[in-house]
Amino acid sequence: CRTIIASKCHNLGYEFLCQLLQPVCYLENMVLPCRDFCIEFTENCQEYIPNEIKAQLDCDKLATEADGPSACISKPG
Repeated sequence: CRTIIASKCHNLGYEFLCQLLQPVCYLENMVLPCRDFCIEFTENCQEYIPNEIKAQLDCDKLATEADGPSACISKPG
């Protein structure tokens, strides 16, 4: 993760990785980053993400803001 953050491939890379690795819990559910945030992050940081993480990082499985309140964490700002 340090390599990804140090690369500055995405200005919110630290926030995304923290949300992914240490998700917020709300009403006994894990709340992960929203799909759009994931797609943006992976497109910008593709070359810095290790293959073993790429294999497990499937943005299509993440919720969207349209899925309702508390379904996912939107990109800050």
